[in-house]
Amino acid sequence: MPDTKVVDSCGGHKSPASGLELPFDNFSVVVAIEPNICGFGCLGIITLAAQRLDKISILGFIDGEKPNDLVFIIRGYPGSSPDDMCRGINAIANSLLRQEPQLCQDCQGE
Repeated sequence: MPDTKVVDSCGGHKSPASGLELPFDNFSVVVAIEPNICGFGCLGIITLAAQRLDKISILGFIDGEKPNDLVFIIRGYPGSSPDDMCRGINAIANSLLRQEPQLCQDCQGE
């Protein structure tokens, strides 16, 4: 999606080695967005997809090293699926783009 980038991800571990590793059947994806109309539009799509699924949360924060990037952690708990999350994001994005092709007019051509 425009003006978004995946910074980190974890699919869960059978034997987490530290407090930073997620247990099996959990996942996380860390996404940074540009603070502009396209980035916020993409964040809206991600948030709506998470809202439609059970056992997924989103936490946002500002990275102290890159204060212009807004960073969000998509966290899936047991019973959630990163594949379902991805399908939900794609379905919403495709639906919106069919309805309103100028959704991210400011970032077209980049």
